[in-house]
Amino acid sequence: MVSRRSSRATPDRLECRTICRAPLMDGADHIFAIILLLSGVVGYFRGFIRESIALLSWLVGLWIAWHFAYLVYPWLGGALAEPGVREWLARAIMLLLVLLAGSLVGSIVAHFARRAVGLAVMDRLLGAVFGLVRGIVIVGLLVLAGRAAGLDKEHWWAQTKSMPAAETVANWLEDYAQPAAIELYEQATGEAAG
Repeated sequence: MVSRRSSRATPDRLECRTICRAPLMDGADHIFAIILLLSGVVGYFRGFIRESIALLSWLVGLWIAWHFAYLVYPWLGGALAEPGVREWLARAIMLLLVLLAGSLVGSIVAHFARRAVGLAVMDRLLGAVFGLVRGIVIVGLLVLAGRAAGLDKEHWWAQTKSMPAAETVANWLEDYAQPAAIELYEQATGEAAG
């Protein structure tokens, strides 16, 4: 006797089809996971020493570029008549120089620290943690950008399983970074107007 499966859809079967076929992750979840993974892997291979010196280089470079860009003006000559363009080009040059110097210093310090003290494993593990934290911040910034673009009204936004955690990070960034960003913006517009 051969039994044939009933092709009738019972409520239990409909529910199973809906639940069983629901994706574990949506597109945004995949993007967030890739960002975290890549940032963690980069942090692992670069190590904590290089990563922390790179972050410090960015902070120092932005500060130096903002306050000492006028030192580059004579080197630019009269090629750029527009003062705003000259100012931003000078800032970009200063930032690039500081980042290059920071990269060189980071590589040298990391090389000698790993060799002399034998901290290679710890440096790489802490670098991976640093990279994951950086990835979390990047995801938070992406969520802030998505909110600004109005993407938080989209259906997929609510369906993204990692969005509550990402929004928590975005809220934290908004609460703590927004006052600093507003101050920086006011300084920039104050200098441009003056």
